[in-house]
Amino acid sequence: MKEFIDITENNGNTKKAEVILRFRDEENDNYYIVYKYNNEYFAAKYDDVVGTSKLDTNLNDEELKILEELLNKLPEA
Repeated sequence: MKEFIDITENNGNTKKAEVILRFRDEENDNYYIVYKYNNEYFAAKYDDVVGTSKLDTNLNDEELKILEELLNKLPEA
């Protein structure tokens, strides 16, 4: 079953995106999400506050590498 999230843009518009992957880095206690919108993939950190999480798309190279490796291990749907 697919999971979706609502993303509220700065201008107040809301869009629905498909969740591809959620990941918690236990070592650093960071939460990450990869999501798809209009056939484009995006990754972000989030604070895991139910209903009010804020996405931070400013990921460093190490974070991007970890997420890329995880995505490459996922089976194709």
